[in-house]
Amino acid sequence: MKNKIKWLFVSNYGRYLLGIFLALTGVFSEYSTIGFLSTDWAIFHYTTTIGVLIIVMQFFYHVVRAIVLNLKD
Repeated sequence: MKNKIKWLFVSNYGRYLLGIFLALTGVFSEYSTIGFLSTDWAIFHYTTTIGVLIIVMQFFYHVVRAIVLNLKD
C-alpha cells in the first residue's frame, strides 16, 4: 500500500490521477452545479484549486520537457 501511495507523487501518471481526483472534489463545494452535494466547507475549494494546479503544472512540464528533448544542438 505504501508503494501505491508513493506512486501518486513520484510518477507522472500518478500526479495526473492525483490532480484529477482532487479536482473532482469540487462537486462538494458551494459553487457546485449538483445542489444536494454542495456544502459550504472551505476545504473543497482548496483541494479543487490544488488539483487543477497539479494538472496544469504537469501539462507545462511535459511541454517544456518535449521541447528540451527535441532541441538540436
